[in-house]
Amino acid sequence: MVPPDAPPDVLVERWSFVESLPVADLWLPDHTANYGNRHADQLDSWAMVAAAAVCTTRLRIGTLASNMVLRPPVMLARAAIAVDNLSGGRLELGIGSGFTRFDHDAVGVPFWPMAERMARFGEYWDVVRQALAGAVDYRGRYVNATASPQPLASQVPVPLVACGGSRAVLDIAVRSAAGWNTHGPYDAAHDPTITFAIERNRELTSRCLEAGRDPRSLRRSFLFVGSTDPFADPVRATDDVARLRAAGFDELVAIWPKHTHSDALAALVSATG
Repeated sequence: MVPPDAPPDVLVERWSFVESLPVADLWLPDHTANYGNRHADQLDSWAMVAAAAVCTTRLRIGTLASNMVLRPPVMLARAAIAVDNLSGGRLELGIGSGFTRFDHDAVGVPFWPMAERMARFGEYWDVVRQALAGAVDYRGRYVNATASPQPLASQVPVPLVACGGSRAVLDIAVRSAAGWNTHGPYDAAHDPTITFAIERNRELTSRCLEAGRDPRSLRRSFLFVGSTDPFADPVRATDDVARLRAAGFDELVAIWPKHTHSDALAALVSATG
């Protein structure tokens, strides 16, 4: 993951460096400010995803996660279709419920209770799926949308990644996602975070079986952030990678290192395979 917190020419250099590594994906977060430093510069994520689409050739690119607080669902689908075409069919569309209060404040939206947030997220997810597939005529409790048929993406369907750790997100993932991503609970200590992710992943497998879905058809990824920062303790990070892989996680995501040289990223990739 490379946050858009640097000038565009610097971001292009970082994307090129990431593409030179033996990794599969390039991700951007979607916030109105830098989560770690609210006063730092932060470019618009989807503008930078579009730039990444034309500045890379191999990497799958996408968002972890597009923020439903900031982007109407039909407009998100239209942006995704445009970027998927720009990239030649390399988009992965991660979508999240938008949990940061500063994003709500930035667009003048009240901060929702969790039950309401998850209900909104379910409706939002369904509208995005409809808009990616064609025309939209949706009437929900929180989301209403009518739109004529959208242009076609290069990929049909565009892979959707349900992002979050709640059971409501697990339900959505089982029902209609290509992938699921979690970073565990923010502000939790390291060990509880890893344990939470492993337990939720185990539950996701059970829910797939109950729904008659092959659990192997749903890719699982973990985002290292906060207490699980792999650059804070590379030895521990190697152990974390082994635990998460053994638990069934397919993809592991590190954030561009803030206070270390890019060589640290290359070293981490090499050490964790």
